Amino acid sequence: MLVEVDGRDVHSNPAALFADRDRQNAIATRSDAILLRFAGRDVLRGGIIPNQVRRALALVPRIRRWRA
Repeated sequence: MLVEVDGRDVHSNPAALFADRDRQNAIATRSDAILLRFAGRDVLRGGIIPNQVRRALALVPRIRRWRA
């Protein structure tokens, strides 16, 4: 599982935005990848990120969770 927090500063630059999309697409093509993305403001909204991470982990079969 990958958790990414994006801020407005980075994505105001078009080159950074396109590079981020390329990276996200590379992650998405991995069959075992789970990517959760959040905005910087979500860090300040107590519980948002941990709750969504817990929900995502609950959907992952246990054997897949502990694979190296």
